[in-house]
Amino acid sequence: MPSKVSIRADDGFRNLKEIKTVELVKATGWVYLSLSGADPSVN
Repeated sequence: MPSKVSIRADDGFRNLKEIKTVELVKATGWVYLSLSGADPSVN
C-alpha cells in the first residue's frame, strides 16, 4: 500500500499539475480526501 498519494489534474493541454499530496499513516479501508482545501475530519 502506498504511504503517499498525489492527486494531479490537467486542463487538456498536457500541463499536469499536482493539486493535493497526502501522507497516509497506517491507513486501512477507504480514505476520503478533500480537494476543496477544507479537512472533512475537522468539525
